[in-house]
Amino acid sequence: MRVNSRFVARMLAFGCVVAVLLTACGDTQPAPTEVPPTEEPPVAEAATPEPTSTPTPEPTAIPTADPRSIERAALTALYESARGEGWTNNENWLSDSPIGEWHGVTVNEDGHVVGLALEENFLAGRLPPELATLANLTVLELGDNWLVGPIQPELGALSRLDKLDLSGNKLNGQIPPALGNLGSLEVLDLHDNELAGEIPAELGKLSNLTELDLSENWLLGEIPPELGSLSNLKVLNLSQTGLTGEVPPELGNLSNLTELDLSGTGLSGCIPRSAADLANIEQLSCDPREALIALYNATDGPNWKNNDNWLSDEPLSEWHGVTADPEGRVIRLILGENQLKGEIPPELGGLPNLQRLDLFGNSLTGEIPPELSNLTNLVGLSLYGNELTGPIPTELMTMSELRWLYLSENQLTGPIPPELGNLTEMRWLSLWGNQLSGPIPPELGNLSKLDWLYLSYNDLSGEIPPEMGRLVSLTEFSLAENSLSGELPPELDNLRSLTEFRFQGNQFSRECIPASFVNLVAIVGPSCTELDTLAVLHDATDGPNWRNNDNWLTDVPVGQWYGVVTDDTGRIIKLGLGANGLNGEIPPELADLVHLTELDMQGNLLRGKIPPELGELTDLKILGLWNNQLSGEIPAELGKLKKLTHLHLNHNQLTGQVPLELGDLSKLERADLQGNQLSGNVPESLVDIAYLVVVDPSEDTLEALRALYHATDGPNWNKNDNWLSDEPLETWYGIVTDGKGGVLKLELGENFLKGEMPPELSLLSTMTELDVQGNWLKGEIPSELSDLSNLEVLGLWGNRFSGEIPSELGKLSKLTHLHLRENQLTGEIPPELGDLSKLIWLGLGDNWLIGEIPPELGKLTDLTHLDLAENGLTGEIPLELGNIPRLTDLFLFDNELTGCVPDGLRYIGQGRATDLGLLFFCGDVLSDDE
Repeated sequence: MRVNSRFVARMLAFGCVVAVLLTACGDTQPAPTEVPPTEEPPVAEAATPEPTSTPTPEPTAIPTADPRSIERAALTALYESARGEGWTNNENWLSDSPIGEWHGVTVNEDGHVVGLALEENFLAGRLPPELATLANLTVLELGDNWLVGPIQPELGALSRLDKLDLSGNKLNGQIPPALGNLGSLEVLDLHDNELAGEIPAELGKLSNLTELDLSENWLLGEIPPELGSLSNLKVLNLSQTGLTGEVPPELGNLSNLTELDLSGTGLSGCIPRSAADLANIEQLSCDPREALIALYNATDGPNWKNNDNWLSDEPLSEWHGVTADPEGRVIRLILGENQLKGEIPPELGGLPNLQRLDLFGNSLTGEIPPELSNLTNLVGLSLYGNELTGPIPTELMTMSELRWLYLSENQLTGPIPPELGNLTEMRWLSLWGNQLSGPIPPELGNLSKLDWLYLSYNDLSGEIPPEMGRLVSLTEFSLAENSLSGELPPELDNLRSLTEFRFQGNQFSRECIPASFVNLVAIVGPSCTELDTLAVLHDATDGPNWRNNDNWLTDVPVGQWYGVVTDDTGRIIKLGLGANGLNGEIPPELADLVHLTELDMQGNLLRGKIPPELGELTDLKILGLWNNQLSGEIPAELGKLKKLTHLHLNHNQLTGQVPLELGDLSKLERADLQGNQLSGNVPESLVDIAYLVVVDPSEDTLEALRALYHATDGPNWNKNDNWLSDEPLETWYGIVTDGKGGVLKLELGENFLKGEMPPELSLLSTMTELDVQGNWLKGEIPSELSDLSNLEVLGLWGNRFSGEIPSELGKLSKLTHLHLRENQLTGEIPPELGDLSKLIWLGLGDNWLIGEIPPELGKLTDLTHLDLAENGLTGEIPLELGNIPRLTDLFLFDNELTGCVPDGLRYIGQGRATDLGLLFFCGDVLSDDE
C-alpha cells in the first residue's frame, strides 16, 4: 500500500481524534472477506442506519429561501457531523462572519460556495447528505482526514463539481453509481479508503474525467469495460485492490492516458497495445510483435543461429520458430538450440495464446520471469539446457493447462514449489541437473497423470514422501544423486506402471530395494537381497585379497563395483570376476542374483562342489567356471537353465557322468567339459556341441596370436598370463576358445596394447568377439578384419585408430555390435554399414568423420543404439532413420547437421532432444492432447 507524505502527521494526532470519536458508537458496513483490511478503524462510529440500496437521487430542489442560508446550513451540517470542534483549523466556522471567510471555504462573486478544501484538517465522522445542496460547488477536497461511513449518493447531484477528493479517509461501503452523474467532473480521487464491492460501470459516463484514482481499497470484481469510454482520461490508478479477471481491451481506447497503475491486483491477461508503454505497470502488451521484439533484443537476436525474417514486416508465421494461427495470434515459439544469449524478457508473458514455448539448449541466464505465468494457455514449457539461476517462480504454478515442464540442466536454486501439485494436467516434469534443495513436496503426489518425474542430480534432502505412491501413472521416476535419506516408503510399491526407477547416489539407510517390494524388485535394482549375496560371495572367496576389489562393500553404486554390471534399472545382470584371485567355495546364495545373464569366475582358485542352486538362475546365458579346482559331479540342476547358450566347466577336477538333464538345454551352443575326470556317455543332444578333450590350436591361430603379441608390445601388457607358452590356449589371458583349438573370444580391453593392429588377426576365423577397447592402438583399421565371417562384436573404441572406416566391414553379416567411438577416424561413413542387417549397436561418435549420414543406415531394423555425435557431419538427417523401429538411443549432438529430426524419432529413449543437436521435429504439429 502507498504511504503518502502526510501519513506520519496523521498518526501523531491519532490520539486526539480517538478522544473525539469515543463519543460516537454504532455499526459500519463490514469489509469484504476476500480482501483483509490493512489496519483497524481508530474508533467505533455513530449508529446510523445504512441504506439497503444506492439509488440515483433526483437533483435536490433549490429552495425559495435565500441560497446563502441553505449553503450555511449545509456547512453547519458538515461541521456538526464531522466533529468540527476538534478540527485543526475551524476559524470562523459557525460564526457570523461571511462564509467566504470560514477556513477552507471559497465563494464566487455572488457569494455562493464554489470550493470546500479541508484536507488534513482532522475531520472525524460522516459525510452529511446536505453537502448535495451546495449547488455551485466545483471543488470538494476532504482528503487525509478521518471520515467514516459510506459516500453519500446525494453527492451525485453536484452537477458543477469538477474535482472530488475524498482520499486518505476510512470511508467504506460501495462507490455510489450516482457519481456517474457528475458530468463536469475532471478528478475523482477516492484512494486509500476501505471502499468495497465492484467499480460501478456508471463511472464510464464521466466524459470530462482526466484523473481516476481508486487504489488502495477493497474493491472486487473486474474492471468495467465502460471505463474505456473515458476519452480524456490521463491518469488511471487501480492498484492495490482485489480486482480480478482480465484487463478489458477497451482500455486500449484511452488514447490520452499518460499514467496507468494496475499493480498489486489479481488482474491477468495483457494490456492493449496503446496502453502498453506506460510506466508503473505489471501487465504486458497484447501485441505479440512487441513481445517477440523484446525477446530478440534481450537475447542477442542478430547473432542467433537462425533469425530469418525477425523484425521484418513479414507475417509473424514467417519468422523463424514462430507459429501463428489464422488470426495472427502466436501459439508456438520454438527456438531451441538457436544460440540465444541473455535473459528471458518478462514481455514474453504478453503472448496470451501461446501453447508451447521451447527455448532449450541456449545460453540463457538470469531468473525465469514470473510474468510467464500470464501464459494461461501454455501446454509445454521447455527451458532445459541453459544457465538459468534463481528459484522456480511460484507464479508458474497457476498455469493450469501445463502438461510438460522441462527445467533440467540449469542452475536453479531453492526448493521445489509445493504449488506444483496444483498442476493436475502435468504429464512430464523434469527438474534434474540443477541445485534445488529442501524436501520433495508431498503435494507432487497430486499429479495423478504424471508419466515422467526427473529430480536427479540436485541437492534434495529429507525422506521420500509416501504420497509419491499415488502417482499410479508414473513410468519413469529418477531421484538419483541427491541427499535424500531414510528408507524407501512402502507406498512406492504401488507404482505398478513404473518401468524405470533411479534412486542411487543418496544417503538412504540402504541403497537397495527391499525384498518386500514385490513390484519394484521386478523392474529395478539392486535389491537388498542382491547386495547381501555379493557380500556373501566376497567373504566366501577371500575378497580382501582379490586382485581387484574396487568399491566392493562400499556405498558406491553397485554398478561401479569391480566386475559387476547392472542394466539401466540397476539390476545385476553380469558378474565378471575371471582371473581375479577368488579363493574358496562358490556360495549357494549366488542363486539370489535372479537377473544374472552371465557368470564368469574362470581362472581362479575356486574349489569344492558346484552349488546345485545355480540351476535357479533362469536368465543365465553364460556360465564360465573353467580353469579352477572345482570337484564333485556336475549338478543335474543345471539342466533347468533353459536360456543357457555357453557352459564352460573345462579344466577343473570334476568327476562322474555328464547329467542327462543337460540334454534338455535346447539353446546350448557350446559345452566345454574337457580337462576334467568325467566318465560315461554324453547326452545324445550334446554330441555335436560338447567338447571333452583338449585340441591343440592350428598354426594359423598361433600365427595370428603371435603377430598380435609382437605388434602391440605384448611383454608390457598389463596382463599377459601364459601368452606364447605351452599352456592350453584357454589359459592364455583374455582368450576364450571353442574347445577345438579355435579362438572364440579375444578380450584384451584396457590392457595397455600399444602399436598397430596386425592384419593376421583375420586368421582367427572362428572368432565371434574381438575386444581391444581402451588401449593405445593406432594406424588404420585393417580391412582384412572383414574375413572374420563369424564376428558378432567388434570393440575398438577408445584407441587412436586413424584413416577411414573400411567399407569392407559391411561384409560382417553376423555383426551385432560395432564400437569405433573415441578414435581419430576420418572420411565419410561408409554406406556399406547399412548391410549389417543384424547390427544392434553402432558407435561412431567422437571421431573426425565428415559428410552426410548415409540413408542406408535406415535399413538397420534391429538397431537400438546409434551414436554419431561429436563429429563434423553435415546435411540433413535422412528420413530413413525414422523407419528404425527399435531405436531407443540416438546421439547426434556437436555436428553441423541442418534441417529437422524425422518425426519417427520423436519418442526414442527418454525424449532427450538435447542429444539430437537439432531444433525441431519434421511435421511437428501440436495435437489436441498436448
